[in-house]
Amino acid sequence: MEGKTPVIPLCRIGPGIEEANNIAKVQGVFRLAFGSGDLRRGTGRECRIPKRP
Repeated sequence: MEGKTPVIPLCRIGPGIEEANNIAKVQGVFRLAFGSGDLRRGTGRECRIPKRP
């Protein structure tokens, strides 16, 4: 890729979030994406969506 292709790393778990600043500084990184569902499950913050009547 030689640094010419923009990269969007997907941070899905706690360590990815903890290292987000370092990941963002890597050459070629365009922006970060976050996997909210995996992150919630990995941190014990399960999302409960109420069922429709």
